[in-house]
Amino acid sequence: GMAEVRRVRDPELNRSLAMKIIHRRLAVRGAALTRFLIEAQTLSQLQHPNIIPVHEVGQLDDGRY
Repeated sequence: GMAEVRRVRDPELNRSLAMKIIHRRLAVRGAALTRFLIEAQTLSQLQHPNIIPVHEVGQLDDGRY
């Protein structure tokens, strides 16, 4: 795949979340990064019981989304 998924904790709301992070080798490739961000934007607009909601998009300290 193009990313890894980690289980993380939201300390403000005391809940577990999944965080998807693009692989380092793909983060520098324009087309892969664009596809990753378009996927996030598209999924954030969908509401369905079988689709995990997207709460935000951001960057880590190392620049990966």
